[in-house]
Amino acid sequence: LEITYRHFRSNLNDVVDLSHGSDTPLVLCTVGVNLRNTPPFASLNRRELAGDAFDRWRRHFSRGVALQEAGRFLEAAESLGAALEIDDEHAEAQFRLAQCHWEMGDAAAAREGFERARDLDTLRFRADSTINTIIREVAASADGGVRLLDVANHFSALAPDGIPGGEFFYEHVHLSFHGTYVTAKALVDELAPLLPPWVQERRATPSLPTDAECASRLAFTGLSQHEIGLQILDRMRRPPFTNQAGHEARFATVSEHIAPLEAFARPPRLERVLDYYRRLMEEHPEDWMLRYNLASALVRYANRPDLAEGHYREVTHRVPTFGRGHAFLGDALLAQGKAEKAAESYRRSLEYHPVTSPLWIGLGASLAQSGEREEACRSYGRAAEVDPGNPLAHRLRGECLLDLDAGSGRNRGRALEHLRRAVEIDPENAEARSALERAGG
Repeated sequence: LEITYRHFRSNLNDVVDLSHGSDTPLVLCTVGVNLRNTPPFASLNRRELAGDAFDRWRRHFSRGVALQEAGRFLEAAESLGAALEIDDEHAEAQFRLAQCHWEMGDAAAAREGFERARDLDTLRFRADSTINTIIREVAASADGGVRLLDVANHFSALAPDGIPGGEFFYEHVHLSFHGTYVTAKALVDELAPLLPPWVQERRATPSLPTDAECASRLAFTGLSQHEIGLQILDRMRRPPFTNQAGHEARFATVSEHIAPLEAFARPPRLERVLDYYRRLMEEHPEDWMLRYNLASALVRYANRPDLAEGHYREVTHRVPTFGRGHAFLGDALLAQGKAEKAAESYRRSLEYHPVTSPLWIGLGASLAQSGEREEACRSYGRAAEVDPGNPLAHRLRGECLLDLDAGSGRNRGRALEHLRRAVEIDPENAEARSALERAGG
């Protein structure tokens, strides 16, 4: 961590130094995180804790956890406090004690405990207090032209009792729509005075839109919320989220929240959402992101890659350097059996994202559909190289090698290696297991 901090400070100072030769003002922002609703991803006891001291710590901690889960927060706080007197470096103990303080209405003690838990988390996926201190110090020591927007403190000022949580974040760090709006508004307020006069003069209105008005203009609908919810659930199904204290309850809460939103993914609400996108596009024909999002909804929810194709083409025409646009155009073309054109789109996307495994898989699938089996195998192999942990890449590579083998036995060893790797990565993957069994592995 100390090395990371030194590198971060050095890199940030380099950014500041580079900005000195530019007329563009620089704004450094601290990083807000979810303090209240995110338990540590991992915890460790201090190294020297052993023997009788460790046994006493474990008894106090276990009793505190049981009392907290029973809703007996005062008694839980006493036990957890006793555990922390023996070892105050255990992140989960700090977090649970902070939760008890929160439940008992002691916001100051709760905030201190939540911050301490974040700073002791041994899987440090959240910006900690040292990171934000470095940002503040670099901004303060810069020679003019550098401003600081303290986003972390901004969240604290708006959060209940000064402790940011689920009102701003989907999980540990990713901003909710409201959290994004709050951040964007703070940035606009900070940046507006720095913009050239001709930009300030062209501002349509002196007041900013509300978050509801932004949601309407951006077509942030129930379908959008449902899609994000599914992504969050998918993330929460895997480590490190499954290691967090209270994971099952949080997973259930997110599931319950998105269940009513499923109606937006089905008729008749789906048609209304798609019509809404079309109306907004008529009002704002220059907004290519609206077109991109409409195309994605047509593919994912309406199963109409044919309708999405034209929108993706327009996106890639307007923003030819947007690699994902070419990738999704390739998906839409491949779904319609237009394999050669799909391969062209995947290759274009790979110019911008050469180490993205799904793109190599898409290229391989389009080549296989065109009958170019050897090239397809190479693409699947490249997918496995850039992401060795992708079971689909290994399965497709293995199956393709067996297909090329045609009974000769030349490729069987390599094919089995990839199929075994696919099963090893994802033992529950029925397709991988079936492919391995068919290959006699």
